Amino acid sequence: MSFIFRASGHVGIKFQECLAKILKTHYVAETNNSWDFHFTHKSTTITDIHFVLEQKNENKKLSPIEEKAIHHIFDALNEIQIARKQLVSLYQERIPQSQWIILYILCFILLITLSIIPSHLLILQSIIKSSFVCTIFFIMFLLHYLYNLHFFERTIGEHSATDVLDIIEGKK
Repeated sequence: MSFIFRASGHVGIKFQECLAKILKTHYVAETNNSWDFHFTHKSTTITDIHFVLEQKNENKKLSPIEEKAIHHIFDALNEIQIARKQLVSLYQERIPQSQWIILYILCFILLITLSIIPSHLLILQSIIKSSFVCTIFFIMFLLHYLYNLHFFERTIGEHSATDVLDIIEGKK
């Protein structure tokens, strides 16, 4: 997206401002919500960019650098659509509810089994049991985090979005 914004500068300031408005709307919505906001809510970012490109191309003679920039923007949009389809596929490859039920049952069985092991007044056995219980809870917590693809959400997704917004605002 930052490439699209920068390449649009070769087409004209007004054109770049139109794209900046579209990109800001996209990334502000993403930074104010979850990273998967545009998968769970309708997003028109790519179609809006296509519309602006079509308006620029309508019955106008473009200079060679403008034509080249628009061509590169179309190529970038193609790559963005491919990346989006891959992310949607990744987003949809999730653990079905029936398998989550099996995981919960297995965790419950493990917890019951651990609670049956005698450890009354035995410090080492109590510590081992508690570490196993904590490990089971931690693994389930990690599974939920990975299932929702939130593990590196703030580190990677938010940083990327703020980076593009900084480029649009001229900070970078």
